[in-house]
Amino acid sequence: MAVMASALLGTIGVVSRSLMDQGMGPMQIAAARFAVTAAVLGLALVLFDRGSLRIRLRDAAVLMFFGVSKVLCDILLFTSQAEADLSVSALLLNTSPYYVLAFAVIMHKEDLTRPKVAAVVLGFLGCVLVSGVVGGASSSMAGIAAGASAGLLYAVYTMGGRIASDRGIGTLTSVFYMFLFGTAFVMPVSILSGWDVTLDVGIVSDILVIGVMMTLVPFLLDMKALSMTDASAVSVAMATEIVFAAVVGALAFGETLNVMDVLGIALMMLSVAMMGGLIRRRSSGSLRGTLPAPAYGQEMYRHADADDDQESSEPVLLHEEDHAYRERGPH
Repeated sequence: MAVMASALLGTIGVVSRSLMDQGMGPMQIAAARFAVTAAVLGLALVLFDRGSLRIRLRDAAVLMFFGVSKVLCDILLFTSQAEADLSVSALLLNTSPYYVLAFAVIMHKEDLTRPKVAAVVLGFLGCVLVSGVVGGASSSMAGIAAGASAGLLYAVYTMGGRIASDRGIGTLTSVFYMFLFGTAFVMPVSILSGWDVTLDVGIVSDILVIGVMMTLVPFLLDMKALSMTDASAVSVAMATEIVFAAVVGALAFGETLNVMDVLGIALMMLSVAMMGGLIRRRSSGSLRGTLPAPAYGQEMYRHADADDDQESSEPVLLHEEDHAYRERGPH
């Protein structure tokens, strides 16, 4: 199921480029994607789990910050997909574990072990090869810069999911409000910047596909996969998104990869798979999830806050698949 999710995410460039060909810019595409995702998920919560819509006021500001980070990440991702090969954009987005590791080392004094150093070195070499420093660039530097920036902001968004978890906010709740606040931020800016696109059948169908099939469906597939297998195995499957993006780019747009690109992508996939396993192992750090998470199958209990308006003080049972998913969140 994680591979299926990666396949859907790997094809998002086809839809984003289709929308660009129809006159939409990266900001407008991000606004439409966020609006559809928030609307569909919000409707589902209203119908099936209204309790998940409750949040504390002090948590709203936190979710708003990380929601804005995610929408800025999407704008940069779509910009990268317009300027660079789809495989390069997917690769640079998946550099987020390196930023997460850097945050962990700087903020929480996590040990920088040899396996982590090896993973970072492999990833750095892969980025160097793909960027064209060796052998010449196959993508524009603007696209590469946008993709790398998207990876950084995706790491910030990833940390937001873990902070929400530590505050006792459910996965669906945090994802819904991040997308809702992201929509509230980007939609007015997008309209004021000049939304002159006519919403015909083609554009609406593409928007629905990118908001549902390429956001919510991968989200649900990832959650299901994490409930069935080990989180590190899922992280390896997630790395195949780069391969799917390369195949789609070649078939749909005739993009070609030189030897350096292929070698760089291979090194990055190996590094991402290594990082996916490393950051999910047990750690004593305070920001669980951005640091290694507990092993799959172990259950953790968290008492509700005294001012959470809960009638019962019984512990809330959280399973590891819920914790592990928040390390990634929907793309």
